[in-house]
Amino acid sequence: MEYDSTKIAQEKEKFVERIYQLRSSRNISARKLSRDLLQSESYINKIEVRSALPSLEAFFCICQYFHITPAEFFSYNVKYPRYALDIIENLDALSEDELFLIKSMIDKCIAIHQPANLRNPKI
Repeated sequence: MEYDSTKIAQEKEKFVERIYQLRSSRNISARKLSRDLLQSESYINKIEVRSALPSLEAFFCICQYFHITPAEFFSYNVKYPRYALDIIENLDALSEDELFLIKSMIDKCIAIHQPANLRNPKI
């Protein structure tokens, strides 16, 4: 089997960016995160400058540190993965009518935030 090295590099980049995003959104320095993970002071910096990647065990520790699951970590395009996953987990308990109401609310929220020129495009 051949591996797409470009795709692998892109995934590594997203992985590293996600660690940076989680850390910086909470105003945690790379040094503090490294120390809190019981690693050398330069550990997170080495990851963020792409000279190292964490082990699987260290990755789980990073997720635990930020109170997220590995699935939430890899939800790169989801701004608030904890909320999104909580909502998804609870959808099974709702009736079809309740799901329809939620979908309608989401559609209205999206329409409010969508630029006016993209609303109801003319065919």
